[in-house]
Amino acid sequence: MTLLESIVAFVVLGLVGLACLDLSRGALSLERRSAAWTLSVARAESALAAAEAGVSLPPELNDASRATPRSGQAEGNAPVQVTTHPWRDNLDVIEVVVPMSDGSEFTLSRLIPRAGSAPRVAAALSSTSASVTR
Repeated sequence: MTLLESIVAFVVLGLVGLACLDLSRGALSLERRSAAWTLSVARAESALAAAEAGVSLPPELNDASRATPRSGQAEGNAPVQVTTHPWRDNLDVIEVVVPMSDGSEFTLSRLIPRAGSAPRVAAALSSTSASVTR
């Protein structure tokens, strides 16, 4: 083997090593983003359940230092935002917005019966299902 062949072999070996390191870095980045996404989804579902039950949000959902893995970052440190607005037919839309550590937001929406209208909605649903089964 000549000197030129050995230099080419080392260059190829170095490129393969760099490619493996880049793949490992990408996998670690993907794992961190998926962990942040999972945390945001769990926070949104918890806030949605609290809003459906009509109770106030637990303090850990409004505590920005516990909400994000890196509390020193400027973006993503806002608490969970829960809004409710009327939709139609005695239904309300609950919308939960959870800021993520990379500056993006995760939004979760759900329709719920308006307060005081649950018996009317249940009666309307049962009358339509009874007419369909005939």
